[in-house]
Amino acid sequence: LNPQLGIKIASFILSLPSVMNIALLYAIIRRAGGNDGEALLGSALMSASCSMFYYSRHLVPYDCSIMLSLLALWIGVSSEKKTLNSFVCGFLACLALLTYNGYWILSMVVCGIHILWKKNKTTDKLKAIFFTGIGGLTPILILQFTSLALGQNYLIDLFAWSEATSGNQQGDFNIGWRVFFQYLWETEHCLLLIWIT
Repeated sequence: LNPQLGIKIASFILSLPSVMNIALLYAIIRRAGGNDGEALLGSALMSASCSMFYYSRHLVPYDCSIMLSLLALWIGVSSEKKTLNSFVCGFLACLALLTYNGYWILSMVVCGIHILWKKNKTTDKLKAIFFTGIGGLTPILILQFTSLALGQNYLIDLFAWSEATSGNQQGDFNIGWRVFFQYLWETEHCLLLIWIT
């Protein structure tokens, strides 16, 4: 295999999640009721974002996790009130969380949007909560039972890892509140001002 061809194939495959994110955002805006212009504007703002493309040439979990979250949201804002949509939304949101657990808030927001999306009756919301929860638990249960079959314990290892990475080892908590805003400013500069307006 020609090394240059191998690099091109790898680059194409590794950039797919980043490109899919733009297409998914367009599809979500259209499905949520936005027109073509609004969907194109949203896609253009996402494609202009430096943050979205930092890692597009590498297969890292960030873009893949966002892709799974956006796919869950696309299913979650469907006008059909099927229990399967709730299950798949929860399932994909959990896969996004498992792909990169730093985006756990994004997974929760996606599930929350799905539960509240065009569901006026309490029974519809309760069914959405139940089936989204079942969908969200399914990947974790699959991992747990698979790990037990292999002589490990996924959940115990997860909690041990969580404990080991918490506490004062993770930086200065006095400045933690501003890290998100400072990161966006350092990466996006003027584009951040455009987003705010």
